[in-house]
Amino acid sequence: MSPLLKKISDKFLRQLSGTVSSDIEEAGRRKLFSIFLFLLIAPLVIFGAHLIKNGFYGYGIVDYIIAALFVLFLVVFRKVRNAKVFYRIALSLLCFLMIYWVNTGAAKGYASMWVLTIPPFTFFLLGKREGVIWTVFVFGVTSAFLLIPSLSVNGFVYEAGFVSRYLFTLVLIILFTYNYESMREQYKKAMEIEQQKLLDEKEHLAEAKNEAEDANRKLNEEVKIRHKAESDLRAHRDRLEELVVERTIELRNTNAMLAANEIKYRLMADNITDMIWTADMNLHFTFISPSVTRIFGYNVEEAMNLPFDKWNTPDSFSRVLRIFQGQLELESSGTADPDRYVNIELEHLRKDGTVIPVEVTVSFLRNSHGEGIGIVGITRDISERIKAQDENRRVHEQLAQAQKMEAIGTLVSGIAHDFNNILGGIIGSYDLLTRMLKDQKLERRDRIDKYLTIGMESSLRSAELIKQLLALSRKHEITLSPVDINNSLNHVIEICRNSLPKTVEIDYLPSDAPLVVMGDIVQIEQVFLNLCINASHAMTIMRPHEDKQGGILKVRAIETQSDLIIKELYPDYYSYDGRWVNVEVSDTGIGMDNETRKRVFEPFFSMKKQDEGSGLGLSITYNIIKQHRGLIHIYSEPGMGSRFSVYIPTYGNVEAVESSGKCSGEITMGSGIVLVIDDEHVMLNIAKGFLEECGYTVLTADNGNDGIDIYRKRFQDISAVIVDLSMPGKSGLEVFLELKNINRDVKVILASGMLDEESRLTADTIGIKGIVRKPYLADELSVMVKSII
Repeated sequence: MSPLLKKISDKFLRQLSGTVSSDIEEAGRRKLFSIFLFLLIAPLVIFGAHLIKNGFYGYGIVDYIIAALFVLFLVVFRKVRNAKVFYRIALSLLCFLMIYWVNTGAAKGYASMWVLTIPPFTFFLLGKREGVIWTVFVFGVTSAFLLIPSLSVNGFVYEAGFVSRYLFTLVLIILFTYNYESMREQYKKAMEIEQQKLLDEKEHLAEAKNEAEDANRKLNEEVKIRHKAESDLRAHRDRLEELVVERTIELRNTNAMLAANEIKYRLMADNITDMIWTADMNLHFTFISPSVTRIFGYNVEEAMNLPFDKWNTPDSFSRVLRIFQGQLELESSGTADPDRYVNIELEHLRKDGTVIPVEVTVSFLRNSHGEGIGIVGITRDISERIKAQDENRRVHEQLAQAQKMEAIGTLVSGIAHDFNNILGGIIGSYDLLTRMLKDQKLERRDRIDKYLTIGMESSLRSAELIKQLLALSRKHEITLSPVDINNSLNHVIEICRNSLPKTVEIDYLPSDAPLVVMGDIVQIEQVFLNLCINASHAMTIMRPHEDKQGGILKVRAIETQSDLIIKELYPDYYSYDGRWVNVEVSDTGIGMDNETRKRVFEPFFSMKKQDEGSGLGLSITYNIIKQHRGLIHIYSEPGMGSRFSVYIPTYGNVEAVESSGKCSGEITMGSGIVLVIDDEHVMLNIAKGFLEECGYTVLTADNGNDGIDIYRKRFQDISAVIVDLSMPGKSGLEVFLELKNINRDVKVILASGMLDEESRLTADTIGIKGIVRKPYLADELSVMVKSII
């Protein structure tokens, strides 16, 4: 509160309470009484206005009358000398008003809160004894009205919870107020006793003051006598001080120079990150800087007493002795450069026994005659430098590995493209032969059909191998379709049984029910094959040579709801309402620690030797699982093996697996002219044979320009065009754009054995009607052509 507002407030309260009493406590009571009456007048006026407005004229007038009486009390109160009588009158009226409010439930019962102010008010105004009487009276009446609703004149009933909280609060206030008033009276009595003691002390101090004044007079006389003696002594002291100051200045300047030099060199020795040291010609230390603690863990005293051989590994100590001996021989020859120094890298031992790489620079300490009297050295911890060099070497190795993988990928994609065309001719020929011989009467049909089927199945398996090669080169488009995990695992386990070491025991238990997911079968199998190969390596080539090779590779697959692993470790996936296919691949190999588990999915990170792994297998596995909206979790302990748990969302349409990727075998007949453009004559002949078998007339071109010329001449007769994506000169997409310039409504099917995502999106964008993947069968091609014509 600002001083001006405080001054106005005090003046107003003095006008309300009067200035009859000079007692501070009584003045406080008058102020409190005036404030309390003033605070009651405002709600009485508000309640009265509210009651009159709502039609309760009698109650409203009563409130106005009581408010007027309180105003009258404030005016008369200034003239009253005996305030206690006035307090009792006012309290009687106030208690009546409060009890009335409690009885009638004024302000929905909240007016009863004013009763809580009665105990502190009465105790402060009338004292402890009379305050107890008033308080007990008010408490008894209030409790009766609250607990016995029938006593209310208007039938108002308080809630039981409110009554209990209210009475509990009122009892607490009464007890606290009674205790406070008791303490206040005790404090008042103590203050009166202390006040009397202070008055007694005041008299004693007055007597002591008189005695002190007499003593001061005597001292003043003695001071005058001493002043003369002091002036004589001061003259002699000043002369001595002048002499001392001159000598002190000289010493201070000298010491300052010495201290500055000491501080400078001490700071350098204490704060330099390298260890500075000196030793005598017998290799006994004579000085070691405090940085020895930071580098090696020894304090200076321990380091000074440590023999030279204890600082070095045996190999490093042998090098030190050999170099020192060579420098002594050079020194004795007299032809060596006296300012020479030696810089060597050694392996030192820390106090805890760990080995750290250091760089030591040493030279001879010489006396005034240039003779060697010791050696001085600087030892630097080069752990970070070595680590940086190793990291730089590792990065270069990873870059070389990545370039090698890129080159392999390019080579694989080229080989895969050529094999696709070759397989297209083989598969197409088998398909045509099968259809041509279908209606022929053959004596040895069973054997002919058997070998045709073997040839077709082998060719199709080769085509699947090409897809895997394309996946390795990252030029294969992810094709999601219903996949039964059981089939993929059966295939992977068959490969593992034929390729993994015989010391690896495979424990595989297939699921009885289909485990269907939406996925790319090639990449799904690549994931499980990677996990099985890593498990095998953990039990064989990654074990120490002296350990027993081999172990148990365990593979299990089940369908499950979100389990504890997902709930606790992957809460974002726990909200998924569907079910999961859970495949667990575990081994009894070397296991991993926590740090390795955190890094195991990083590209190029590998626990294997440099020539035994690229560090890409698990990174590729992790990305494939992510693309399939799944997750992968690792549990592992060093020496106990590892367990990889793969979770992929299930797909509900089990029947789709049976039909996915299989052909009906029946071709779809049609009519019209189809133009086939392909640079591979084998594929031209196969496509022509397929389409003619389906009833179409076929035109062929072995390059893009010839195909465009044929279409320009006969586009009105041509119903559809099949064009290869990858051709010399113009690609299939470029050919399509020129065909579209000739005829905006041209219907084109794009054929490719290695269609990547970018090319597929471009084909969809520019308006290609369909895509068929090489090698294709007659029924696939016939359905696609029929669908766009």
